[in-house]
Amino acid sequence: MPNVVNLNATRKRRKKLNTPTPRSPFIVNVTHHDSVWIADCDELGLTTEAATQEALIERVNLIAPELCEANGLCDGEDDLHIEFVHDQNYGNSRIAL
Repeated sequence: MPNVVNLNATRKRRKKLNTPTPRSPFIVNVTHHDSVWIADCDELGLTTEAATQEALIERVNLIAPELCEANGLCDGEDDLHIEFVHDQNYGNSRIAL
């Protein structure tokens, strides 16, 4: 028999302990166009770009906590969870498989 978790009991326990319920991560969409990497997250109000993917991730990790707090969405870096999703748009190009 699978292990079943009673979510209502878990929520009640968190309220008693005054522990916040973890939120879903913010989804940051990443695209690469010409020689520019672009990150976009509507929920945070974030749009930024960089020359490399590594620089883009560093930039997002630098500015996302400020935007999250300024928009009242989290209480600091410990409350912020980001998930990067890379949009691979190949347009009309053909790819050999």
